[in-house]
Amino acid sequence: MRKIALLCLLLLCFSQLRAQLSAISVGWEPAFQGFGISFDRRVAPKSHWGFRVGAGFTSFDQKSTNNYREKGVTLPFEVNFLAGGKHHKFEAGMGTTAAYMWYRYDEYSEWSHDFDCSGMYRRSQQIDHRFSSHEIGKFNQIFYLSAGYRLQFAKGPVVRAGFTLHDNLHINELIEDTDDVFHPYLSIGYTF
Repeated sequence: MRKIALLCLLLLCFSQLRAQLSAISVGWEPAFQGFGISFDRRVAPKSHWGFRVGAGFTSFDQKSTNNYREKGVTLPFEVNFLAGGKHHKFEAGMGTTAAYMWYRYDEYSEWSHDFDCSGMYRRSQQIDHRFSSHEIGKFNQIFYLSAGYRLQFAKGPVVRAGFTLHDNLHINELIEDTDDVFHPYLSIGYTF
């Protein structure tokens, strides 16, 4: 009897999973810090609540500032809420992005010092130059809030557009980081 009850419970869970609205999409999003692909699913068939997981790639170059470059792999996870009509919805979400980033930058320094020339009490100044290149790999994490518009059909295309409030993954103090933390996102995908 217990086995039959457990089997019925598993079948019920499986049927609930198949009835949930799921979508896969690609796009440019601050949660990825660049381009990525994500999977979105509602927690129950008629629920407004859902989650989104994904993987992305980020790349940033600022050649004018010490040849600074960064690249990384990002893994965002978001909990989101949908409100609205059948196809036109407002979405609000909050999440975190874990990332492994590679940072590379060059340093150039020069300094001068006095030295004694041939023991004749004549001092001269010499300028030394030093160039070095640094590469750092590290794990990083950001938190974000997002709000936007979602056009989603039961089976078919899904389009998401909105804004995300977040910090960024830059670690170098040489970066001219703006206080602009609102970034737009746009993604397109398919609901199944």
